[in-house]
Amino acid sequence: MGTCELTALLAVMASGCVDDRTLWRPDIEQSRVATFDILAQPTRALDILYVVDNSALMAPYEARLVRELDFAGDVIGQQSRWNDLHVGVVTSDVDCTGLDEESNAVAWRTDPAMVTGHFIVDWRHLDRSVTTNLAGGESLGHVVSRLGSAGHAGCGTSRPFEAVLRVLRDGTFHRDNADLMVGMLTAADEASRMDPEDFIAEVNRATRGRQVSVGAAGPHTALSEMRFGALAGRFSGWGSIDWIDRYLDGVVDGALSASDWIPQISDPCIETPLVDTDESADGLQANCDLRDEIHAHDGTVLSSRSLPACSGTNPPCWRIESDPRNCAPAPGHLLVSVDRLDFPPDGTRTVGQCEAI
Repeated sequence: MGTCELTALLAVMASGCVDDRTLWRPDIEQSRVATFDILAQPTRALDILYVVDNSALMAPYEARLVRELDFAGDVIGQQSRWNDLHVGVVTSDVDCTGLDEESNAVAWRTDPAMVTGHFIVDWRHLDRSVTTNLAGGESLGHVVSRLGSAGHAGCGTSRPFEAVLRVLRDGTFHRDNADLMVGMLTAADEASRMDPEDFIAEVNRATRGRQVSVGAAGPHTALSEMRFGALAGRFSGWGSIDWIDRYLDGVVDGALSASDWIPQISDPCIETPLVDTDESADGLQANCDLRDEIHAHDGTVLSSRSLPACSGTNPPCWRIESDPRNCAPAPGHLLVSVDRLDFPPDGTRTVGQCEAI
């Protein structure tokens, strides 16, 4: 048996490996193969909000914050090939001029050169078309990190709870059909003019039963521990509370990056060179067999449907294509992709094998 490495794209939900198992097709029996097992899940709308402290206390953390947000944005981009995303960044200095308590204004981080509007809209459709307001060809990760680089010239008071609620009250960012993920990063103590219980109650009311995940990284103080600690276990999704220095130093792995949380239909990178069955033809002519299967809890296959190659064939069908952005470490930057006209039934796994060199 050969080696097997998990691909990064599905955060251990999809794998591409090489072993000595035979293909289902008898004409290449006993060949070495690359195998794939992809959990296909229905797409869901997801709103991701980052609240960033821009007080003077953030100065020592700014470079590390930019690196983390760049990583987090890339993870989001890589795992959202068919997702409907809103991604926004706001600062926590809500008591500055023009952002007083009565105005309820939102301190959006914007850059017209990269994003049209107050926040990122990125919707990847099944037909591979994209609805987006990203400008200039920048990656989602780069844009998120640029927006998150808020400096340290804010008005000195960090109120992330109030910043989150202003976004929810604004009504343009969070959608009724979307799950919500909030990441709050502050070097100053949380100083919102409300009790944490009031914040929790209003967030849950505003999200109307959708899945909500909240992470916070704050200063190593008793006040921060008390206010952020009150959030633990109070929302329907995951929660992560930690010190900002531990988080930005990588002691806490991806607590606010959603790398293990974002729902997706994704495609595995091909981690080994494949046999080209016709080198005279354009592109790689791979020898693959892919199927949609539904399994019982004990692993029994309840249904199996063979998927043809996308060569003059109507979807669903499979293709192998180059994706240098998401499959940079893979030979040829190739991935196996399934074209669909609609989403498969819940629990569908796309399993397959390709002849490998």
